[in-house]
Amino acid sequence: MEEYLAYDDGTDTRYELVDRELVERPPESDRNNLISLYLLSQFLKFVPIQLIRHKDTEVVVIGNRTHMRLPDLMVLTQELVEAIALGRATINPDLHSVAMVVEVVSPDEESVFPGTDIIQSITFPMLDLTAAQILTAGQVEDK
Repeated sequence: MEEYLAYDDGTDTRYELVDRELVERPPESDRNNLISLYLLSQFLKFVPIQLIRHKDTEVVVIGNRTHMRLPDLMVLTQELVEAIALGRATINPDLHSVAMVVEVVSPDEESVFPGTDIIQSITFPMLDLTAAQILTAGQVEDK
């Protein structure tokens, strides 16, 4: 992992660490970008901007294989903000937990929430969005 953290190929190419190998991260689709921006705009209504990270903070995911991910949107705790304040924006397992992580994936994947049901969150009870609102945020209107 230390090699990954120190790696710089001199380009703007983004990589993720997957099972100890660098994997080039392809650009997001425009639809996924619009969905993550929409979610960002919604969370800014009730979460202080200092706690929000948008495609700029890595998180180490431990499981069968160690991954270094760059989620689309995260809401941090104040303790976590303080823990990463003076170094690289990487959240390691030994740090405080993240309040929320959002990864926008292909719309072809199965939905967990029916379109008109409000997404309920214990962490963010003021969240008043449906899956349909989120997914239509990524659609481009035909002209």
